[in-house]
Amino acid sequence: MSTHDPFFNVQFLTRALDLSSLEALNRQFTQWVEEHYNAQLHSVLGLSPLDRFALDRNRVRFLPPNEANDELFFVEEERHVRADNTFSFKGARFEAPRHLPERTIQIRFERKRAAARVVVYYKGARMGEARPLDPIANDRAPAATPAPGGAA
Repeated sequence: MSTHDPFFNVQFLTRALDLSSLEALNRQFTQWVEEHYNAQLHSVLGLSPLDRFALDRNRVRFLPPNEANDELFFVEEERHVRADNTFSFKGARFEAPRHLPERTIQIRFERKRAAARVVVYYKGARMGEARPLDPIANDRAPAATPAPGGAA
């Protein structure tokens, strides 16, 4: 649906709308689409969009439950991982979930809550979620680990 749609212009834009925020406008638009637009007879379809969808309902396939399904709708950007396995995003430093220094990665995130959840992909494979850098935990070299067999 575009803003050139006369039904949209007359039916939605002429309403008394709460324009106090984008969230308020989006909420009103979603409600209008679900309750009015999708229920009205469409001149090209000859039926409502909701009825048209129902005709193909048995052909609709749903994704199996998966923790990464919502990531299909995330925004994706590239980042360069530094030698210390960190990268910058939205003014903050993050730790890559795997050892990926000096590589270019793709990060995926929600547009509205960008830094809340940052998922790292490398060459199309999901590597895991990045963590905000903890400068206190990372200010020292790792403790020496004993050699296999107990020899130091």
